[in-house]
Amino acid sequence: SSNLPTQLLNFLKMLKKMLNSPVMATNGIDKNLLHLSGTIPVIYEGVEYNMPVRLWLPESFPYSPPLAFVQPTQDMILNPGHHVDSRGRVYLPYLQHWTHPNSTTCGLLQAMADV
Repeated sequence: SSNLPTQLLNFLKMLKKMLNSPVMATNGIDKNLLHLSGTIPVIYEGVEYNMPVRLWLPESFPYSPPLAFVQPTQDMILNPGHHVDSRGRVYLPYLQHWTHPNSTTCGLLQAMADV
């Protein structure tokens, strides 16, 4: 996609590091997937926090949405709720309605920060 480099540059401004790591797919096969990790600003009860997140980019990205996770630190408590499960996986309408080229990693991060 012609706008993918722009998306990634904007994304990297918000996240601190980019890594390639093995991850086990649902079919039990290990694959090396790119993941982007960092923090996003989240306001909770009027206080801004830096929420650690990780996005795994599937091989079909940007045509398929990233897998988004909240990555709590040791001193954070993950409270599963409407948009996050007990493993930290994020479920948002933005991900469910992902359409290339309108959906972007920056848009996803903003949707995560707005929840």
